[in-house]
Amino acid sequence: MNKLVIYRMYHKESGKSYIGKCSKGNTRIESHYKYYSDPKYEYRAKLLYRAMKKHGAESFSYEILYEASSIEELNSKEKEFIELFKSRDPAIGYNIRHGGDGGNTWEGLSPEERTARIKKQSEAQTGTYSLERRKASSERMKAMRADKTKSAKNAKVCSERMKRLNKDPKFRSKG
Repeated sequence: MNKLVIYRMYHKESGKSYIGKCSKGNTRIESHYKYYSDPKYEYRAKLLYRAMKKHGAESFSYEILYEASSIEELNSKEKEFIELFKSRDPAIGYNIRHGGDGGNTWEGLSPEERTARIKKQSEAQTGTYSLERRKASSERMKAMRADKTKSAKNAKVCSERMKRLNKDPKFRSKG
């Protein structure tokens, strides 16, 4: 049977923690170090991966906190350790969810916390594109459409390129 472990990854300097679980020994921990810079895997531990990109993976260490005997115990203990280390508090941790089997990040939030989160998300979307940038993009698109020598194929290529650029966080940065 595979080892069922609860682990803590932490920034060596600040001590900020991420509590996780793995049903296959240390494979999940190893995957954090391997994939933290790959956008395809950011959903796994978004805040931890952002911090690893910012500070470098070498600035992080880990420890095994607990070895469970069942998946149910593993899920329960992950919740307990997230609470114990208060790793959902952004000032001291990188966890987003309560733990266990993952799930709803809105669960357990007070109405005030929900309002604050909605406001923060709204502010994050505001100004994603500057007015100048939108106008420049619009002008380029108008010029492309006005040029009748452009084939439908070229228009599709341009559209696909814009879709790729819009997914690039650097392209979507404010300013």
